[in-house]
This record gives sequence, structure tokens and C-alpha cells, in this order.
Amino acid sequence: MLEKTGERYRPAPGEITCDLWEFQAALGAAVWAGGDEAARQALRRVVEVYGGELLDGMGDAWVEPVRQVLHRRALDAHLRLAELEETAGRPDAAIGSLERAIELDRYAEQPYRRLMTLHSARGRPDALSSTWRLLKRRLAELDLDAEPATERLYRTLAASADASTPRPVRLSS
Repeated sequence: MLEKTGERYRPAPGEITCDLWEFQAALGAAVWAGGDEAARQALRRVVEVYGGELLDGMGDAWVEPVRQVLHRRALDAHLRLAELEETAGRPDAAIGSLERAIELDRYAEQPYRRLMTLHSARGRPDALSSTWRLLKRRLAELDLDAEPATERLYRTLAASADASTPRPVRLSS
């Protein structure tokens, strides 16, 4: 299980593994991927192996900065995967990735903005409004308002959805 390199021992590759190493390896594969399909496969692996906060429940001071970096990388991987899925013509997969990003970070506005944009593009005004209300509820937990850019985006998308919704026509007799 261990192999000696010089005067040191280290885990033998393939004998001992952990989710952090798998996460880092998948991130590396995504960075060095030779195309969108390879990147998409690597990012799917990243989001699959990310099991949540590093050493969740451990309060040691050294853990928090590392935890935050890994969390941000996982969130970025979800966002990039959503972008690649959308570009590949898989909007439902993109929506799923964004929804997982929102589960991962309930207060980050970027995934909500992208999700609202996708719902609008798919002609789903109810989903657009639901996403907006969810964001507002969650931010209210922290006594915060949405960023002005997010609110403008929602209003623009909602107005566009209203303008494209057919109105009933009254026929006079």
C-alpha cells in the first residue's frame, strides 16, 4: 500500500485514494482537456466526486481557506459544465447543472442569473419567476437584496416573456 521514494514513503497510486485526490485529478483533466467533449466529461467527474465541504464540521483555522478554495472550484465547475451543456444543445443538462450549483451555494447569484436566462430562452416564464422568488427568499434569510444587475436581468426577462405571451383576442359581435 505504500511505496518508498528516496527516503520517504507515500501511498501507492491505485492502492489508496480519496475523494479530494479524485476531485483534483478531474479538475486537472478539465483544465487540460483537448476539446469541449473531453472537458464536459472531466467536469461531469468533478461534480460527481465533489462530496461537499472539506472536513465538514472541523473548525480548525487552517481548514477554512482550503475549504473555500475547493468550494469555489466546485461551483465554477458546475457553471462551466452548464455552459458546455448549453453550447452542445443540451439545455436540460445545463439547467440540472445550474440547479446543483444553487444547491451547493444557495446565495451565489450567478447560477440563479444563468438559470433564469435559460428558463427564459426555453419559454418557461413560470420557472423564471420561481427561480427569482427562490433567490429572493434565500437572500432574505441573510437580510440581503438581490444585486441590481440580477434584478434588472429578471425584469428584462420577465418583460420579454410577457411581450411574447399571446393575449386572448376578444371578438365583438
